[in-house]
Parts: sequence; structure tokens; C-alpha cells
Amino acid sequence: MRGMMVGRTSEELLRTPGVDLAEFTRQRPVLLSDDCLELMLVTKLILEHSLGLTVVATTDPYLTIRLVRTQPISLLISDVSKPGMDGLSMLAALREDPAGQTLPVLFVSAYVGGVDRARELGAAGYLFKPVIADELADMVAAILHRQAGAFPGTPGLPAQFDPDFLADWRPLPDPRISAHYACYLGPDGYSKFVGPQPYQV
Repeated sequence: MRGMMVGRTSEELLRTPGVDLAEFTRQRPVLLSDDCLELMLVTKLILEHSLGLTVVATTDPYLTIRLVRTQPISLLISDVSKPGMDGLSMLAALREDPAGQTLPVLFVSAYVGGVDRARELGAAGYLFKPVIADELADMVAAILHRQAGAFPGTPGLPAQFDPDFLADWRPLPDPRISAHYACYLGPDGYSKFVGPQPYQV
């Protein structure tokens, strides 16, 4: 595997019995954070089709922090290099917040120099781009099995993902988005959010 994982191996974790990852992420989705919409959609499709996960995605690192602070997220998958705030700085900010202190974070990046800092910040894993679909799916499944088996809930957060935060975002028709997804454009005119279709706000 071209990367690193903290803790037990994928093979050990995939043998964890009685964990329904599809149901677990239906209430606590996986969150993707990447400034490249196309790469984000590819990652989303891999995880949905290979593991049956519920995946939401945003191009905005500040929305990423907001979602982790206000929504039950099972796993954050992030790039390292991104405009506005890089992924390592974003994780450092999250570790200062109770909701982000124990959140597993997987970095997917072409930047090889971030591994040591990611490990210091308690990242669950680090995969190098270009990503091999099976490696991504195996590592995500392994992390989620560990998370689902020990998920205590986070005080102050809702029991399941609530899309009300999109009230000030507007629907964005995008030919790259399939009919199964809803895409929204943020108030800043730049940030995008992609989730299951339809979201009622």
C-alpha cells in the first residue's frame, strides 16, 4: 500500500463482526474535503459503489470545520494542498475542538512531505495520489470498522446528519453531477457542497 495507516491493519479490522458500514454512514456520513470537484466526485463514487457508504463532499475547508463541529461525521477524507487553508492546518484546528479531537482523518494527497505532521496530529491514514480504488476502499473500510465499533457519540451534536446548514446555499445545476446527487453553491460564490439527492432544506 502506498501510504500509511495508524493502528491495526486493514485485514484485522475487516474481520470485525456485526458492523453495517452502510447503515453507520447513513446517519454519520463520510465527509470529503478537496478543492478539486472532479477528484472529489471520483472518490465519492468509489466509496459509494464499493462499500455502499453515504458520502458528502465540499470544496471549502472552512465548511469542513463547520460540519465537523455541528454534524455527526464518521470519517473525514481530505487533500493536503488546498487554497485558503491546507489540510494539515485544518486538522490542527479540528484537534482544538471537542468534536474534532477523536475524529478519524484520512489524507489523500500527492504531497509526500506531510506524512510526519499528519501522524503527529493523529491522522488515521495517509494515501498517495494517484489513488488505487481498492486501496482507498480497503483503508476507508478498515478505519470505519474501528470507528463504528467504538463510536460513543459526541455530546451536543445531532444523532444524524442534518442538512439545514444549506439554508443559505443555492442549488447549482452541474453537468458533472449525476441525477443521484445534489450540488449547492455557497454564499461566497465559490464553495461547493455535494450530497445525496434530494436534500430538503
